[in-house]
Amino acid sequence: MTLLLSALALGAIFGSITPLHLDKECVAKREWRADWDWSDTSINVWVPKDSTELLNIRLGLNELHHADITFTRSSIVASVSKDLATDERGRSEDCPLEAGWRRVRLSLKADYELHLGDCNGTSPVSFPGDLLPELPTWVEVTGSNITVNCEMDLLAWRVSRTAVAVPLDHSEWHRISVYSVHEILPRFILENHKVELGLGSSGLSTLDFQRALPAFVLHNLSLACTLNSNYSSCAFTVSEVVSPNWNYSRSCPVAAGDASKVS
Repeated sequence: MTLLLSALALGAIFGSITPLHLDKECVAKREWRADWDWSDTSINVWVPKDSTELLNIRLGLNELHHADITFTRSSIVASVSKDLATDERGRSEDCPLEAGWRRVRLSLKADYELHLGDCNGTSPVSFPGDLLPELPTWVEVTGSNITVNCEMDLLAWRVSRTAVAVPLDHSEWHRISVYSVHEILPRFILENHKVELGLGSSGLSTLDFQRALPAFVLHNLSLACTLNSNYSSCAFTVSEVVSPNWNYSRSCPVAAGDASKVS
């Protein structure tokens, strides 16, 4: 399913939150890098249906000496690169990542241990603790819509003029909040159907709006879809402080498992 949100200048926040606080760890992006100062790292990642390399965790001493833990469709591979040489140090075919939102936790004890959310009750996937001769100095995580060590019950996307893909899973209900430090005219596109939000003469409107949505206000929406094998009926419901009870609904075809987009 594809959802597109666009505006001249906005920040889009998806989840149930307040407008005053958002942990930077919860902003989804393609690549996330930070100093290594912990022994336990929690990663959320979107796994597309047609992708081959799903997630890569790089643990580095420097740019020429690092270890990679790479998730593909069929396996998890640990390798070490030093200068221009790369050596595979381990491979596991247990519990590969399936399509959808997935959680991975990396722990460093005697070994590097991967705890996979889809494999509860099984032993963690382990790789040797001596992949590197000493503790890494930084960690870099690459994948689709990555968050690292996010402790809030939400995911967030920063949106400006460029389209941003926001994946929708097979859930029938999604909560969406839009917040900006500027006035905004957001546009949602679900497949080929567009919904624009603004302020009309009597409040929030999708048809006859005359003004942009105000800044520093959390605008809350929900998207509910009833799915069958080849068609869906989707409804946007808007509830926020400016005009709390405006509804929008439309039936639209979907392609289950496709990414959504924001711009």
